[in-house]
Amino acid sequence: MSIFFDFSYFTVYFFGKTNTVIYMDKIKLSQIKLSQIKLSKMRQEFGLLLRELIKLRKVVLSRNVFMKGRVYELRRKCGKSYCGCAGGKKADLHPAMVISWFEDGKTKLRTVPPSQLSRFKTLTERYKKFRLARARFVELSATILRLIDRIEEQRRE
Repeated sequence: MSIFFDFSYFTVYFFGKTNTVIYMDKIKLSQIKLSQIKLSKMRQEFGLLLRELIKLRKVVLSRNVFMKGRVYELRRKCGKSYCGCAGGKKADLHPAMVISWFEDGKTKLRTVPPSQLSRFKTLTERYKKFRLARARFVELSATILRLIDRIEEQRRE
């Protein structure tokens, strides 16, 4: 059975039936233990963040080409007065697969031929993955820098 009493500057511990008494400097002991625990957890967190960065490396450094933009279906009127789409109902409009991207302050739009559709979808999906990986890389880098600063603060005497 262990009992301890907490005083302002030291802690008194009573152990077992012999009532062995140990006096410890409370401030020093708690600072040493807490700083070691904090440093250990920070090192573990650092390792996890580095592993995630290594996973992102595969996406960022891939040799596969990509294309900026987005592929989607656009429905529009053909312009013929006798066509069913002239009424303007969404169900009557003609579907066309297009790729859109932003360039020089304007949205550009081009029709994608059906034979090239899967190629353009793949290229734009790769671009999206690349941009997501890049954004995550920036977040991780900032987190790692903050963590390094915290580690430095803990290690400083």
